[in-house]
Amino acid sequence: MLVVFYYAGFFLAIASLLAVGLGMFEFFRLAEGMGTRPLVGLGYLIGFSWILFGVYFWQGKFLPIALLILFFVSVFLFLWKFPENDLLDLSITFFGAFYIGGLFSYLLKIREINTEGWMFVLLVFLLTWSNDSAAFFVGSTFGKHRLCPKLSPKKSVEGFWGGVIFTTGVAVVFGYIFSGKMHIMWGLLGLLAAIVGSMGDLLESGLKRLSNAKDSGDLIPGHGGILDRLDSLLLVAPLVYYYIQIFSL
Repeated sequence: MLVVFYYAGFFLAIASLLAVGLGMFEFFRLAEGMGTRPLVGLGYLIGFSWILFGVYFWQGKFLPIALLILFFVSVFLFLWKFPENDLLDLSITFFGAFYIGGLFSYLLKIREINTEGWMFVLLVFLLTWSNDSAAFFVGSTFGKHRLCPKLSPKKSVEGFWGGVIFTTGVAVVFGYIFSGKMHIMWGLLGLLAAIVGSMGDLLESGLKRLSNAKDSGDLIPGHGGILDRLDSLLLVAPLVYYYIQIFSL
């Protein structure tokens, strides 16, 4: 994935559509396990629109129009198939498309943001990996207090703080290497990324519990599905995108 993001271009576009497609497939399967009936075809169109119209075609200028058209299409389908699908089915269709396609598109926006976009993409991955790895090892070694037992009984408060501390340190080191300055704003980004990344992990745990699934899929042996690998990344990406925009890092 890092190699594809480094070279970008056509292969990144294809890989992104593939990742989003697989992610939505897993999400809609989880949604069906919850007893809902999402409009799957419509969901794919909305999710792919975030990539195609939000990033690649016309620099995102026509994304609002594309989404508005798809909203009208969803209303038509809802009325035409009523009462086969209810409002919950419609809502979860849009949520899944934005959760996968919309949030993933921020990785592409970061890559295209300027000539240093590749470094910021690398930062997103480093912050996510740092948080996940540190939380796992610290939690496995010192974890005694459950963080959110109803969502994920294995995650601990100690692991969470281990992730926060380590991720903050990684952000500061990255900022120093990248800019040559020990700026407090890099540390704040690491802190926020650890919190948001943990939220993403817990969100997917909640989705799996609601659908009585152990993993989102079986694409990656020993790791589960693609959502099991992207859950934290999907929330960290928009955070990094807007953070570097607001604070001009």
